[in-house]
Amino acid sequence: MEEKDLIEYIKQTAQQETKLDLIAQSLSKVDERMTKLEALQESNARQNERIDQILTRLQQGNDHFDKIEARLIKLEMADGKKAKELWKQITGIFIATIAGAIIGNIGTIIQWLGGK
Repeated sequence: MEEKDLIEYIKQTAQQETKLDLIAQSLSKVDERMTKLEALQESNARQNERIDQILTRLQQGNDHFDKIEARLIKLEMADGKKAKELWKQITGIFIATIAGAIIGNIGTIIQWLGGK
């Protein structure tokens, strides 16, 4: 090989080494980004698990509150029914008292009406 060809060969080899260094740097940056993306993906997976746990707990809480609300409605309705029944009893007693007073004093009432 001639000296001129040898120099040209060395120059080309040096250029290729520079290009290979640039490629190696680029690959290193890509590797760093991939590592960051993998860490981010793991973090997202953990966050999704936490969100699922929170949603599950919220649903359980909603179910629990629904049960409590149903029980409260039943209790309120039971109190309302008791109040209605009590009013019915009071009204029945009042009517019975008035009817008893009228029947017991029917003679006096007739005399009083007839006397006028």
